[in-house]
Amino acid sequence: MPDNNESTIVEKLNYLEGTKTSIKNAIIAKGQTITENTTFREYAAKISNIETGVDVSDATASQNHILTGYTAYIASGKVSGSLANNGVLNYTPSTSSQSIPAGYTSGGTIAAITSSIDNNIKAENIKKNVTILGVTGSFEGAEDLTAELEAQTQKIEQLEAIIRNKEEAQFKIYPTVNAMELAEANTGDKAVVYTEDTTTSPANFNFIGFYRYDGNDWIKLSADISATDYNNAVEQAENILD
Repeated sequence: MPDNNESTIVEKLNYLEGTKTSIKNAIIAKGQTITENTTFREYAAKISNIETGVDVSDATASQNHILTGYTAYIASGKVSGSLANNGVLNYTPSTSSQSIPAGYTSGGTIAAITSSIDNNIKAENIKKNVTILGVTGSFEGAEDLTAELEAQTQKIEQLEAIIRNKEEAQFKIYPTVNAMELAEANTGDKAVVYTEDTTTSPANFNFIGFYRYDGNDWIKLSADISATDYNNAVEQAENILD
């Protein structure tokens, strides 16, 4: 039977062997190779070869991903950032394009679009009860303008019929006063002098006047008629040609 001293030595040797095995496994776990021929004394060199710190070999960041004024370690080593720090960016919508600078922003706001974006967004330019960007329209003239346009068109058509229907109206049409005076005429003949602008739709009539031939001269029967005064023109034409 071993005495107490011998028992203590065996326990210590077993403990030492267990410790050696634990150290060996830890060194292998750190990427170092230990074979059966590696001595315990060589473990120190193996430990010295263990790389410390974080493995950045698979890092994907680059210099322009890191803010200016900061440094970091990437796959190629330590670098200083080059990404611009724009801080807070706030924008107010407008009718012109606005540039957003490249780089990092910590946030910001884009203001809501309001009627101030265009001076034409006002009540009198918007149909009544229609709201655009918070402005409720008050314009009611569209229907009235349509009715007025239809009435004016009707007057134009009436006037055109009077002027063009030579057989019924019994008068001659001349583009100029000079052309009328040079033409043959009989006493009592009636004529109208006007120019017609066919480039517009409907055509615009520029009236010179209505005339009657007294056997010697053409006598003007009415004052000049404005091209825009169609109602007056129709009334005068009807009165003269009755």
